Amino acid sequence: MAIDIYITNIIKIIFAIIGGHLAITKILPLIKDFLDDFISDKVMKGLISLLTITIIVAVATLVVQFTTAIGNPVFNYIALIQPMLDIFKTLFDYLQYVVAIGLIAYAIKNFKK
Repeated sequence: MAIDIYITNIIKIIFAIIGGHLAITKILPLIKDFLDDFISDKVMKGLISLLTITIIVAVATLVVQFTTAIGNPVFNYIALIQPMLDIFKTLFDYLQYVVAIGLIAYAIKNFKK
């Protein structure tokens, strides 16, 4: 029965990493191409960087969650980085409002032109 827990959680970790990789390499360039006409290069670079960091933190949180679910005492040391990930997740809650307000302000500024 314990081997099932190992296998399913390792497969979950692999799929979480693959999903994060696909989001960074395939989806973010599509978002960049879509918004390229509306947003300047400097703002776009910052926005894509923030989205990349958000995806990395989300994937790292999932990896920690699935690794600790295995129940192996050696893997439980990975849970030590959980407080750092929680701080980033808390910052992202506020950061989404800042990004949304910034994009709205930028759109209003360009709409007036």
